[in-house]
Amino acid sequence: MSMPMLMAMNGFNFEGSGNYSGDVFTLGSKIASKGLDFSFDGTTFLSNVNTRVESEIAMDLNTFRFTINSLDGALNELPLTADGFIQINDENMEFDFNTAVKSSEFKSFLSIIPGCFTPDFGDVKTSGKLGFSASLKGIMDDNTMPNTKVDLTIENGRFQYPDLPKSVEDIQVDFHLNNLG
Repeated sequence: MSMPMLMAMNGFNFEGSGNYSGDVFTLGSKIASKGLDFSFDGTTFLSNVNTRVESEIAMDLNTFRFTINSLDGALNELPLTADGFIQINDENMEFDFNTAVKSSEFKSFLSIIPGCFTPDFGDVKTSGKLGFSASLKGIMDDNTMPNTKVDLTIENGRFQYPDLPKSVEDIQVDFHLNNLG
């Protein structure tokens, strides 16, 4: 199975720690990138995003189960957390994975939209509240997709770049996706 996906990282740094002498261990890691690009099927979702992730992942190489004990990261100014597990089986993959935004500021979300994060982003005037969470739960194979849930809310979003005379105001989003596989 192949997917029309592209991911590139510039200025990539990785630090790992743990006792790797057995088949079961915890990998502590710190990842940073000065520019993450991600596109899927010709659509750019992330462009030149600064990335930071610190995590502890329990790895069981006997069962190929990877459990996220803790994950704290950021895409530009968007702080994220994650927990759960991914298990790679002979015929499928099993997920129970959750991610959420720790901050409720609209500006943090604006920072990951392609083209919005510029050198003067700190001077952008913004207001508004953000809520985001997503989860995958269940089996994925050639015929089955896991249950997928995504919730995104933006209340009274507003932004204005310093060089522009007008602002974009009254941004309201109430998006909920619940796909039962």
